[in-house]
Order: sequence, then structure tokens, then C-alpha cells
Amino acid sequence: MRLSTLLLGILSLLVLAGWAWDYQTREQARLRLRVIAAQLEPWGQLRYQNLRAHPWGQGSVEQLGFTLSPSAARQLSLPAGTELRVDRLEISRYREGSGQTPERLLARWSGLHWPLPHRITTGTEITDPAEQPLPSLGELGYPEWRFDGELGLQYLPAEHSLQLRFSLSEPSALALAGHLSLRSGAEIFRGETAALELGQLQLEYRDLGLLSRLKTLLALRARVSASALDQALVARLERETQQRALHWNENDYRALDSFLREPRALLLRLDPPGKLRLRDLSLYAESDLPQVLGLELRAPNATTPTVVAP
Repeated sequence: MRLSTLLLGILSLLVLAGWAWDYQTREQARLRLRVIAAQLEPWGQLRYQNLRAHPWGQGSVEQLGFTLSPSAARQLSLPAGTELRVDRLEISRYREGSGQTPERLLARWSGLHWPLPHRITTGTEITDPAEQPLPSLGELGYPEWRFDGELGLQYLPAEHSLQLRFSLSEPSALALAGHLSLRSGAEIFRGETAALELGQLQLEYRDLGLLSRLKTLLALRARVSASALDQALVARLERETQQRALHWNENDYRALDSFLREPRALLLRLDPPGKLRLRDLSLYAESDLPQVLGLELRAPNATTPTVVAP
């Protein structure tokens, strides 16, 4: 037998084995989607097209849709039968631990279509522009939001550490990016959150039109100038601070004051000084929450944040 013939045979076997492995991976992915769809049935129906899965932890789904049940639509203030759609969802770097617990993944999605309700919120006139009811997003000119984003997850079972990095953007409204660190056992993947502890949270908001539209409409409805609306918003912040007995750090208060006047971007950090179970937050007085949570507010750097997958 020639060496070339032997190599060709080995190559053919590898291709055949790879195809069989890839087919098995797709079947496993379809099975998992069916399980997820069954778990989501109380809230709606899941559908998808063009599933691709590969054995090295990558895959994609196109035209993913979720039709809300009447009760779920009601909770989200959306019409019955509303469908949430994702044009494309990609999964990479996926790795499981024992008990099918995800330990690592990177998910990217494009075209998450979220329809927005159009409620009319105008009512009786009020004297304080800052006390107006907030208009609906439909009144701000948004029939729907179309989000692109990504989510990176890393779970370290030995340390009971769950790290999430995420970004979300809607070009006509807003951009969010952040990192969330939680302490929890694998039970969090079963929806059990009783022992969930907050490690750290960093959240950066950048306005791409949402708050500028909001302030323009509030000033128009109140028949005041933009500067008069800014003064009214800052005065309300001062009133709320006194009434709720909040203890702001000077830098935090200055950052919030500046953001109300010119809402371009805001960076929020939570870094509790000690162990903090999320279910225990209700035990603290509202005035103590900034210190309990380790709250910090700042104006972020000018560069747009990026999310690096774990």
C-alpha cells in the first residue's frame, strides 16, 4: 500500500468522524433547545431557524423568536401575542463542568427586536417641571428598540464565583457595558438565589439619544427652557436627598448633579465593604444603602467601553 493511499484513507476517516461528531453535536444542541423551550412554556413559545453547532464549543441560531404568553405580555406592558425576536445569536468558547453547569461562554447577538408600548401619559398640568409623569418610550418616538450586544460568563465552582461581562447598545437610544461579580454555588443555574451574594458591579451608561429626547419633551410639556428644567431636576434631587436622609459622598453627588444637567454618560460602581446577600437588602434603611452597597458614581472616560470575554 502506498503511503499516499494510507494518508488519504486516514484523512477520509478523520473527515467522516468529524462529520459524525458535528452531527451529534447539532442533535445535542437541538435537544437542549427543546428542553429550554419546555421550561419557558409558562411564559411563551420559542421558535428558531438555521441551528448550527460545532463540537469545539461554537454555534449559532438565526431567527430566534419568543411569543409571549398573555400573562408575560401583561407583566411587560406589551400587547398579547407580542413576539420578541433575535436575528442572530452566536455562542463561542462554551465549556461545561460537572452536572452540565456552564463554566465558560461568550454569546453575541445582533438584532434583538424589543417592541415598545405607546401609552399617552399627558394629564393635568403641574407647576414643577421635574414632577411630571415620565412619557412612554413610544411617545419619545421609539416604536421598538433593536439591540446588539454580547455576554461573557465565567463560573469558578471551587471559588463559588460567577463573573459576567456584558454590553448592550441601541444606536438611537443608549449603550450599556458592565461587569458583575457574584458569589454563588451551582444552584444559581437552577434558579435558586437565596444565598446569592453581591461581589462587585460596574455599569457604564452612555446616552445616544434617549435622555436628550426625554429632556426635550419634558421641557416642551412644561413650557420651560432647557436650563429651567435642569434647575428643577437638581432641586428635586436635593429634596429627595433630604426627605430620604441619604448620605451622599461629595464626588457621587457632584457626578449625579452633572449627569442630570447634561446626561451624556455615567459610571456606577457597587463594591460592598463586607459580605452582602441580595435578599438582605430589604433589611437596611434606605438612607444606609449607598454605604452598604459601596456606591460610587463618576463621569467615565471619553472612550467607549468594550467587553472582554472571560
